[in-house]
Amino acid sequence: MAVKAKLASSLMDRKYAPTSLQTEEGLVTWTEIAGGLVVLAMLTAGLGFILSAFLLATVGVGQLELRAILLFKNWWASGPLILLVAVLALRRRQWLRLRRRQTASGESLL
Repeated sequence: MAVKAKLASSLMDRKYAPTSLQTEEGLVTWTEIAGGLVVLAMLTAGLGFILSAFLLATVGVGQLELRAILLFKNWWASGPLILLVAVLALRRRQWLRLRRRQTASGESLL
């Protein structure tokens, strides 16, 4: 029985022993480090989001303002929204500039 247990343990040791390639490169690769950092960043951002929403709700920010703040905290929602507002503001400025030029020259706006 002892011989069988010793044989099994030596097989397990050989199975999980690091190969020469693993010992040369190290046991942790850069992808594992990057993956760990991404998970850590996601957890930190999620915790910050939850705590800031709780803080804003406890200081008496109104429901509409709280929803607007939470919308702008989500970059995937606020990014396109900010881009849309910027494009609309740029078009409005161009339209006002054209209107000013037309009224200065006495042309009709239609």
